[in-house]
Amino acid sequence: MPTKLLTRKSRAKRARHRALSREDRLESLPPTELRRRIDDAVSRFAAVIKKKTIKAA
Repeated sequence: MPTKLLTRKSRAKRARHRALSREDRLESLPPTELRRRIDDAVSRFAAVIKKKTIKAA
């Protein structure tokens, strides 16, 4: 991260650009790989939620 503080606008622009390039990379993947990545992300997310609910209970 640069030491100079970024303005909110440039931060938003960079975030949007990052999201777009990420989507492009995902679209170039074969469907099986895409499905596997989605499953990985979902299971990771579920694990986090499970942990939080156990802590809360």
